Amino acid sequence: MRTDTSRARSGWRRPPGADDSGITLIEVVIGIGLTGGVVAAIMGSLFTVIRASDQNEDATKVQAVVGGATDQLVAVEWEACPDGSASYSNAAQSAAGRVGWDASSVTVVDVDYWSAASDSWVETCSGAATPGSVDALQRITINVTSPDAALSKSFDVVKSDTRAFEAGGA
Repeated sequence: MRTDTSRARSGWRRPPGADDSGITLIEVVIGIGLTGGVVAAIMGSLFTVIRASDQNEDATKVQAVVGGATDQLVAVEWEACPDGSASYSNAAQSAAGRVGWDASSVTVVDVDYWSAASDSWVETCSGAATPGSVDALQRITINVTSPDAALSKSFDVVKSDTRAFEAGGA
């Protein structure tokens, strides 16, 4: 009868009831693969949330600039025919600085004038507008664009000369 002398010499013996079971290499590889898949899915979701947060922040800033530009346009003095004048543009563009954006993100797209004769907005200033008259109404179209150009909003502000009203004229 032959015995394994190497085990007998080292004094190592397998405990009673023990077997050779354990984690095999294939089980480790499958476990790592599954863990990697779960981590990749979580990271994808995290990047989506971050991107949505950035877009929401830009949308909030666009709205803040819209509100600021409206306030600035209301505060600036009315001009009879502001074509070529920078006062309306400068007033609207000053709102971009409030959120740290360049002034070029705000543009005055158009100024239309109310014509009582045609009962509509017209593109050319007749020069006949008198303070406090219905012909003194102006529709100023403003465009606000985020620095990355991903979001843009256009809006109109109707402006009138209120000096006649303040003096008690109407």
